Amino acid sequence: MLLAGGFGSGKSTAGQAKIVLLKGVNGKIPGLIVAQTLGELHANIIDPMLEVIARAAPHDMRPRFGGGTARDPKMYLEWPDGQRTYLGSAKDPKSYAGINVGWAYGDEARLWSEAAWLLFESRVRLRCALSQIALTSTPALNWLHRAFDRKAPRREVIRCPTRLNIGNLRDGYVTDLEQSYSLRMRAAFLDGEDVVLSGGVYEQLGPRLWESKHAIDWAYSRPERTYLWIDPGFRRSSWLFVQRMPGRRWVIFDQLQLDDTSDYAAVAMVNAKKYAIDEIWTDPAADNVQGALGLDTIAMLQGIKTRGGGGVHYIAAPFRDIAFGIDKVRVMFDGEKPKLVFARSLRDSEDATYRGVVKSLMSYRYPDEKEDHQVRDVPLKDGVNDHACDSVRYGTLGLWSVELQDLDPRIAAMLRTAPGFGHYINARA
Repeated sequence: MLLAGGFGSGKSTAGQAKIVLLKGVNGKIPGLIVAQTLGELHANIIDPMLEVIARAAPHDMRPRFGGGTARDPKMYLEWPDGQRTYLGSAKDPKSYAGINVGWAYGDEARLWSEAAWLLFESRVRLRCALSQIALTSTPALNWLHRAFDRKAPRREVIRCPTRLNIGNLRDGYVTDLEQSYSLRMRAAFLDGEDVVLSGGVYEQLGPRLWESKHAIDWAYSRPERTYLWIDPGFRRSSWLFVQRMPGRRWVIFDQLQLDDTSDYAAVAMVNAKKYAIDEIWTDPAADNVQGALGLDTIAMLQGIKTRGGGGVHYIAAPFRDIAFGIDKVRVMFDGEKPKLVFARSLRDSEDATYRGVVKSLMSYRYPDEKEDHQVRDVPLKDGVNDHACDSVRYGTLGLWSVELQDLDPRIAAMLRTAPGFGHYINARA
């Protein structure tokens, strides 16, 4: 389970109570407690917990520290009944490697690496009365979101907004935080919502997107012009179905986010939907050959049934520049009536899997700034979220090069004066 809470929501106190509960229910079965660093573990969890135990329990019921030596390197709390609760640092996963426990608790898991989480999860393997992994954290759109977002059995998320604990906080605490943080930061630090905490590429897309101007009620309408935007590939591919609305606006109304699926098989899935597709836009590198199959990706994509013989299109240089394309996507999301929106019917498919176009766009972020590293205006390629983001970029650039060029004199000039650069290409021609 994950208790996702804002600052001052009481999640750490709840975590301390959970540790005592798991220890009490499971008797002598060992447990594990991990935070990002041992210093944070002691300051935020262990020391406050032991202080409460010291006030409430007799001396002979209090645990003592052990380990942390050359002969006994694993640090632990040893309880009077002989049970050991091991202590570890997610920054140094070796600190809890090789142990077997029946239950585990983790603090501020959003700060951990995914490798630290996977090792942590694998340590809980002993049978006991209540075998549980419990986490408390301010949420974030990273591995933590994916791990607890699939609505799978045995995974539970409890939201814990700061406002629910306002009676235990100083006067003005919430107001002061609201004045210090952006709307996106408030959603994470006060409401316990999943957001990208820094470096978000598409800041216009807020955590309550489905109730915002960026989502509309829309059902597929066969007469409307229909597009397919694709980022192909075997490991993870993204297939977005888009329709044009009045007023030069577009809506993404369906999607396929596929793992370990050949483009050939994906084409069959697209055709099975029986949408009347007018235009296809894909990766500018999609004319590459797909490995051992020896098949041309563009040739396979031409197997998609289209209305009126619409071909497969892709953008030539200089429109391939990632920063340029992202800027055009941002324009599509701007304004009181954004030019690109999402059908609310997508929400079910977004909730059912770890990948979705909305999740990906909201998770897309720039690398953290570091000393002695050049800051580039290119987002991280994490192998998960970038595929759907790329398909949006390819399709959006297609719209700008064909239907929206009058809104940007630079595009119109490039299309007029640089033959072969920026023109869309019909692969069937």
